[in-house]
Amino acid sequence: MAKRLQINRNTVLTPQRTRREPEESAKVTALCHTIATGLKDLEHGRFTEVQEANLESYISELGMKIPET
Repeated sequence: MAKRLQINRNTVLTPQRTRREPEESAKVTALCHTIATGLKDLEHGRFTEVQEANLESYISELGMKIPET
């Protein structure tokens, strides 16, 4: 869950702070969604096991599959 901001009379809200908090909240929400999806994939066996000795090569191959933007 996103952390709630408690505001009291000593709290100063700057334009940068008020703009940044919704962005951070959106990032936390996206991260929670990604974690939930990843856990479901693990539970259903949708993953690739990679031996530690082959990990660097596997990651490199994945990087080659990503289209450049």
